[in-house]
Amino acid sequence: MKQLFLDISFIKAVLRSLILATTVLLFILCVMLPTVLTIVISFPNLNKYMQGMSLMPYVIPGVILVTALLKMYAKLNVSMLIVLAGALFVMSIPVIYFGLYNSLISINTKQLIEAGKTLGATSLTLIFKVIIPNIRIGVVLSSVMIFSALFGEYLLTNLLIGGRFETIRIYMLRRMNENGHLASAVMMFYFVCILIMGLQINHLSKKLRNET
Repeated sequence: MKQLFLDISFIKAVLRSLILATTVLLFILCVMLPTVLTIVISFPNLNKYMQGMSLMPYVIPGVILVTALLKMYAKLNVSMLIVLAGALFVMSIPVIYFGLYNSLISINTKQLIEAGKTLGATSLTLIFKVIIPNIRIGVVLSSVMIFSALFGEYLLTNLLIGGRFETIRIYMLRRMNENGHLASAVMMFYFVCILIMGLQINHLSKKLRNET
């Protein structure tokens, strides 16, 4: 294990995975939170269409998605890292959409907004001081689930970029062909990270049930 943490390639792979997962997660939250809020408050009829669209990433196999992306962007001057981030964003939509939507519905968001406006509060005040604090556990729970999936993502990263952007999973598989002991150490580190994230999800789920 000591040899593993002295390997600069391993440290870089972990940092790449963390940066990729964090960047995509922040972008997802910035885009999806206002979107879902708008749907719940102003356009509830759009929910059925958004649910159908949100499930599309589960319908399209990853290999087909990667092939389509490569054909579309291969001749364009677009970084494959940006394409990868966009693909991971789309693949994460189902988790964040349903998580946010269910959290907002459970607190009767529309009724809270209407009641707050009756008392003279502005929409922004209600959103930042009432709505978001009441759905924080749902937001954190969805975020942890997405982060754990992005941190361990392999298929899209390997097929779109490969060794040019070596993440923890790509590093682990490369080491399996070079050194069995190091590969086992990497696998243990990866499973410990996933275990911690799983325990965090379980803790947040129990906390959410207790608060409701």
